[in-house]
Amino acid sequence: MTRGVIGVSITAVTREGYEDLGLDEPRGAVVSSVNEGGPADQGNMQPGDVIVDFDGEPINDTADLQANVVATRPGTTVPITVVRGGERLTLDITIGELNLDEESEPARASAEEISEGFGVVLQDLTPATAGRLGVPNDTEGAVVVNVQRGSTAEESDVRPGDVILSVNRSDVSSATEAVTQLSQIESGRTAFLLVQRGETRVFLQVRKE
Repeated sequence: MTRGVIGVSITAVTREGYEDLGLDEPRGAVVSSVNEGGPADQGNMQPGDVIVDFDGEPINDTADLQANVVATRPGTTVPITVVRGGERLTLDITIGELNLDEESEPARASAEEISEGFGVVLQDLTPATAGRLGVPNDTEGAVVVNVQRGSTAEESDVRPGDVILSVNRSDVSSATEAVTQLSQIESGRTAFLLVQRGETRVFLQVRKE
């Protein structure tokens, strides 16, 4: 049995922010990162694109997209419609084959954790993700998969792909730990984040709304 893959990380379209993405309604799947050299990358898909149609079928949410991709035979070229900066584009993406051995780590399916007051969406860091992001193999932490536009995190230069290593100098090894630490900070106070960005460690100061 083979399963399709296009090589992207995706997040949900929110009811509050869909218009900022150039959408007429809150549906689709936001591309938060694109795997270098993968099918989506080769088809010119970009982070920030919102996937709204797959092979002519409307995509309502992330689960919808995942179901369609997985069910498509690898090697098939499929038209995928995205909204990019308010403009609709159709990209021809050749579906790749999911490597079940590589993708079957339990942590990979971890739920997204949303940190209220900072405007970031986090996931657990897995070895496969660490390899894609170019961070050291022994890195532990929480991956930033989405930064809300206009949030204090964006203003403080938190970026998708950053790996949060510690919050207020307390090490974190998962998205849940990071969100727990962030939730303890009072509104109006500052969180001191140590993040791994590629091979570089960066110290950021982010105010909680």
